[in-house]
Amino acid sequence: MTYFQSVQIKNSGRPILSNDEHDIIINDSVGLYKDNQRIKDKQNGRIFLTNKRLIYVDNLLPLNSSVSLNLNDIDSIDYQSRFLKRSSRLIIFLISNKNNQVHNQSNLLNCSSSSFLPSFSSPNSIFSTTEWICPICSATNVSDGKITLASTNFPVCNNCGVQMDYNMTKDSVKYHIDNTTLTTDTNKHKNGLSCPKCTFLNHSSMKYCEMCDTKLPQSKNIISSSSSSNNNHNNNSIDVQSSDMPKYIQISFRKTDGSLFFEATKKALNDLKLDNGTFNQNLASVNGIPVTQKNNISNSTFTTFTTTPMLSSNIEFMGINGLERYKETQLLNNDILFNNALQDLNNLMSLANSIENLYRAQDKNLSNNHISNKNIIETNLIIDREKFLNQDSFLNELSREIYDFAMLEFKDNEINNNVLIPLIDFYAMYNKAMRIGTGLISPQELKEACQRFSKLGLNDLKLITLNKRILCLATNNSFDFIKKQILELLSKNPGLDILKLTQLLNDMADQHKSKLDNTSGSNNNKNNQNSVWTVSIIEEILQSCINNGILVIDEDLSGVYYYTNRF
Repeated sequence: MTYFQSVQIKNSGRPILSNDEHDIIINDSVGLYKDNQRIKDKQNGRIFLTNKRLIYVDNLLPLNSSVSLNLNDIDSIDYQSRFLKRSSRLIIFLISNKNNQVHNQSNLLNCSSSSFLPSFSSPNSIFSTTEWICPICSATNVSDGKITLASTNFPVCNNCGVQMDYNMTKDSVKYHIDNTTLTTDTNKHKNGLSCPKCTFLNHSSMKYCEMCDTKLPQSKNIISSSSSSNNNHNNNSIDVQSSDMPKYIQISFRKTDGSLFFEATKKALNDLKLDNGTFNQNLASVNGIPVTQKNNISNSTFTTFTTTPMLSSNIEFMGINGLERYKETQLLNNDILFNNALQDLNNLMSLANSIENLYRAQDKNLSNNHISNKNIIETNLIIDREKFLNQDSFLNELSREIYDFAMLEFKDNEINNNVLIPLIDFYAMYNKAMRIGTGLISPQELKEACQRFSKLGLNDLKLITLNKRILCLATNNSFDFIKKQILELLSKNPGLDILKLTQLLNDMADQHKSKLDNTSGSNNNKNNQNSVWTVSIIEEILQSCINNGILVIDEDLSGVYYYTNRF
């Protein structure tokens, strides 16, 4: 499998991007095709377009069935709109197929085709074609061989894909016969292809006649069209591990038309070619003016600036001729000045990109103080509303990002692994840490995203309601964990108020962190100063224990004191 690459996927089902890679647009409900055949286990997923890759993430098996395709391996792309039951598709032509195209065309001339194709072994072969009109879409089709009622393998329509019914199309059937020899036909293939209908000599690589649009008999798609189409109906699913290189790869959009994704991919390919310097290579002159190259070495980075000389604007001739030459010189100077301005703008944009990369690298270095040295530096996907075609796709990806953020924030030790935080506090924390610069989310969006954890298979976090009034984000055993901690403290120190109880709980958490830091050799003193449990959470848990009869209270003028219920 040389055209697809493996992808690193997080536990939430989101791809891991490289340091200088960013996402552009995301599309849901897509499937992958190799040529015209479906690829197994890759028919229900999401497609991510980045500035470097096309990443397919499978919804059912994200860790095993996710693949990527480098944009550098793409030669060109095409788009097919939806027709009847056929979904809209993005067709991707690979670069390696361009070198093998001529070789494949010559090899296909010797391949066997369907049962009604004529034999080429005889020195005096009869090349016959059948022209028929599809009764479904009224498209004119031309098939090789003479099709009769006794034929066993009927072709399919090239337009709608419906198989031919001879009884319904017999009134429109026309036969075209061309008596040639194999030697003569071989010479024609070298010099061109003669149309069997109008005898126009076409280029050997043409598939249809340029004059009458008749299918040419030696075209490789003619020989294999009907057989490959029928094979697709019988066996329309292949394994992605197939060793043969495909002619093209298709991305099928099941719920959208894919036009926005096609335009974004087209722009990404053009931007990649500009970054790679594909355009205007070895520029020698601009409008007849030679171009000089200047090399500037700064900060160990080699940069080439292209400069063009300005023409003299002095009037060297008198009269109308001199004025015309002066005007032409001015126009040429304006053109050169405009080109230099665009080049300076490109240099400025490259510096801006360098500053952005430096900022991201610095931001990662700061965030790595909270992450183990064993973890790989990951580039977070920017969850922007404009990259999604509908609200449902945005909430699904937002749910995965919230899950990653929460698990990364509360994974340091046993205390933090038992997350129990009010949703409103987590809302402020998440917006401040992740959404500044990309658009804040509303509390309703956060709630809906958290409610999708179980739907997306993210079972480590869930929403719970304490005392039927406070909505919290919690792990599976967080409530029982903190409840156990409170009961242990009250059994050892009866008569504590809520402030003293909160202080003791957080001191226990800090001591536990310090032990882990001393064991691992890390330094998280700054993190140890932060409170793990908030007063509001502890108050709700105490109220729940009182309602269940586990705790009792002693209330006086100085405050409320809590005791374990021994009766």
